[in-house]
Amino acid sequence: WHSLMAAGLCALATAALSFHLLAQPAWLAWSHGAAVLFGFIIHLSLDELFSVDLEGARLKRSFGTALKLGDSRRPLSNLLMLITMLILVPWVPPWGVLVELFHQGSLLWR
Repeated sequence: WHSLMAAGLCALATAALSFHLLAQPAWLAWSHGAAVLFGFIIHLSLDELFSVDLEGARLKRSFGTALKLGDSRRPLSNLLMLITMLILVPWVPPWGVLVELFHQGSLLWR
C-alpha cells in the first residue's frame, strides 16, 4: 500500500464515499479526496526522506521504495488496485467540478 497507485485509489474512494454516502456537495467531496491524496503523498515523501542517512552520508536499503507507481513484486495487487480504481470512476463526483477546483486554485497562485 505504499505506492502512488494506492494514493490514487484512496483519494477516489474518499471522494466517492463523501459524495454518495455522506451526501456532500461535489466540490467538498473532491476536496476530501484531494486532502487524502496530498496527505498520502506527504507520507510517502517523508518515508523517502527518512531513508537517507545524513550522518553516515549514505542511502538506506529502503531508499526508492515509497514513491513508486506500484509494487513490482506484487503485480496482482497492482492489477486489483487498478481495476478497483476503474470501478470507482462512475461513482466519483462530476469531473468538471474537480477541474473547476484546480482552476480556482491556480487563480490564487497568480
